[in-house]
Amino acid sequence: MPLTATGISFIFMNTTGSIGDMRTFMHESGHAVHALLTRALPLITAKRPPAEIAELAAMTMELLTMDLWHHFFPLRQDLIRAQIWQLENILQLLPWIATIDQFQHWIYTHPDHTAEERRHCWLTTMQAFSTPVINRAGLDDYVACAWYRQLHLFEAPFYYVEYGMAQLGAIAIWKRYKEQGSVALNDFISALSLGYTKSIPEVYATAGITFQFSVDYVNDLAQFISKELDSLLKEQMIYSTDRENGRLVL
Repeated sequence: MPLTATGISFIFMNTTGSIGDMRTFMHESGHAVHALLTRALPLITAKRPPAEIAELAAMTMELLTMDLWHHFFPLRQDLIRAQIWQLENILQLLPWIATIDQFQHWIYTHPDHTAEERRHCWLTTMQAFSTPVINRAGLDDYVACAWYRQLHLFEAPFYYVEYGMAQLGAIAIWKRYKEQGSVALNDFISALSLGYTKSIPEVYATAGITFQFSVDYVNDLAQFISKELDSLLKEQMIYSTDRENGRLVL
């Protein structure tokens, strides 16, 4: 929450110290930094960018801070686990976003639907975007209620697909950061400083990325995440093997 007069941001949260809480803190820190970078803009409306830009700031912060997570996880094996969890979460999040978005479209284009029709639509939609590897036999009632946990469905109609758009942008910025370091970081800061004084594609271009969702583009970003994930998994495997042999360090 940024204060309008000073532009100083505050994050209020309850935490149990879980990795999910830490990730949430990094996410909200992205919003806070965004607010600080735009506080000098003369118009309040310019300080309130749409979700495609706002969530880009937050989701990118999650990834850019990963190299500094040792402050939260001083043990190397815990740090690796946390970073693996983060990247796995990204790969799991994108199909979930697609599921929620398609389900929302059906709900609002079928206002007279029955509870049973809604249940059928959800199960069909979830099956289309889920992996067949998971055996959900006997869990039909639980799976049929899975959409209840997505608050956006109840309080912010159609506000969720933007997270998918921003997540792709965040991956692209992180990829640039891994390749170009401070150049990518400075471009990211410049993009956030624009607030909503430019269009969404222009803000993304300032960050050195493109606002697009082609199959090739999404595949390229997914391959990058998979490569980073494989590297972490190999390191985790090495650590686990060494620990079994009585060694405590890599």
